[in-house]
Amino acid sequence: MENFDYLVGLISIVVGLGLAEVASGMNRLLRTSGAKHDPLIFGPPILVALMLVSIWFDVWAVRRIPNLLSFPFFVVTFAQLMLLYLLAASCVPKAAGETGTFTSAEYEENRRYFWRLFSIYELMYFGFWIFFMTKKGLSPLNLVERAFMPSGGALPLVVGIGLALTRNRLVQGLGLLLLIVWLFVGYWSYRIT
Repeated sequence: MENFDYLVGLISIVVGLGLAEVASGMNRLLRTSGAKHDPLIFGPPILVALMLVSIWFDVWAVRRIPNLLSFPFFVVTFAQLMLLYLLAASCVPKAAGETGTFTSAEYEENRRYFWRLFSIYELMYFGFWIFFMTKKGLSPLNLVERAFMPSGGALPLVVGIGLALTRNRLVQGLGLLLLIVWLFVGYWSYRIT
């Protein structure tokens, strides 16, 4: 068994548990089909599902880096995976309001926690991005130039912090849409081969 296989095993478990949490939350939303849920409620589970899928492509991209799985690296990777699981567990509020619908009040109650977790996760992701890009030989100037490109890690972090700090519903919706599109654009050309 290669070192990379240990990392894949850990990621498989956490991603599987995370996808189960997202599916469970979406099931709660969809089973109340006659209810008029707040549209923002659907954004976080879609975003987190895409994040859970995209991590496979991230891991595949680093599979050939030698001497990668030191204990500190593994612990930081594990911490980031735990944050991803917590995001999955919190992407849909646990309980609907008295009417059985997930309203803007439930979204708002969950918003700060979810976007704080998201921002911490993205901060770690950005740190990993810097680490791997410097291993590939990028200079600090090139890092700055690429940080806000679709393959960079800075924009999701900035958007996540902004969404944690603002209650504006239009900003929330546009931020969610931007992050979802960002994931599609950033990973569109990735292949597992």
